[in-house]
Parts: sequence; structure tokens; C-alpha cells
Amino acid sequence: MRFGVIQSPDAEVLGALWRRWRRTRGKPTEVIGTVTQESLNTELTSFVLRVNAEPNFLKTAVAARGNRRAYGLAELMEEVCRLSWNADRGACYSHYLIGCNSCRGYRTAQPSRDEIDALVNEVPLSEEERVAIGRLRRAWHQLAQARGLAFEPEEDRGAPAPTRARREDDSPSRSPTRAR
Repeated sequence: MRFGVIQSPDAEVLGALWRRWRRTRGKPTEVIGTVTQESLNTELTSFVLRVNAEPNFLKTAVAARGNRRAYGLAELMEEVCRLSWNADRGACYSHYLIGCNSCRGYRTAQPSRDEIDALVNEVPLSEEERVAIGRLRRAWHQLAQARGLAFEPEEDRGAPAPTRARREDDSPSRSPTRAR
């Protein structure tokens, strides 16, 4: 199958880029549920037109995977988990906040707030871990908000106490994710 594309990769490469572009946005690339072949064809046509009309779009499409690695929830969870295990903790902050597949694979119980605080007090967070945890919390917050989920599961699952001191403007009553 050939697409009407001017000076662009061949059809297979373009199709692979389109599928990757859709997946980085959490959109299906196959006919499932309410996604029809017609809607997928329309999306593919729009993608090809964008490649033709916008000279820098192809670079953006290729770079999307790198951006997803930097900001995607799964990638951030893996990074936080790796950093936690490298610091020799018994569980990672990702497992505490959301539930980490890697920790579950080792049959590690999901830690409570007290347990994660104890782990962090035992081995303080590095600056790299603090930054990664902050990025993970922001990504989880955005996803939870977009899906209408509670950001904080059953208990206050804020950052471990040693990461930073609570400021007055961090009070729970001012948080946009909590019910008022």
C-alpha cells in the first residue's frame, strides 16, 4: 500500500511512525470497541497530510518516543523503582504510590505511609530520586485528574516526609485534587 506522501519515508516506515505516534498518546492503532477502520483511515490520512504540510512534524513524530520516555508514567515508575533498588531499599516509592509491577514481581508488599517513611529515614533520598519522584507524582496527578480518579488513594500518600518540609501553601485545604 502506498500513501500520497511527498519526500517522506516509505509506506512501512510511515505506518510504523503513525502507530508509534498514536500509542504515545494512548490511542488505539487497531479496530477495537468504538474505533472503526474508517476512523483509523481518517487519522492516518490526517497524519500523512501533516507530514506533507509541516516540514518539522516528521522530526516531532520521531522525537515523541524520547519525550514519552522522559514523561511517561510507566517509564517514570521504572526509573523510580530502579533508583530505589540501587539505593538498597526494600520497596520503591512507585509501589507505595501506585503499585509497581517490578516490586510485585518480587512479591514485595505495597508499603504503607509509615513503612515508606521508615525506608526513607533509613536510607535518605538522593537528589536524583527526589526529582524522579516529583516527576512521577506530577504525571500520576495529571493522569488521575484526566480520568477523574482520586489522586491520593485511601490515605494521604504525599511525598515521604524527609523529601521536603511542608510549606504553608501546601496545606490539604488548598490542594485542587481534594474535595472541599
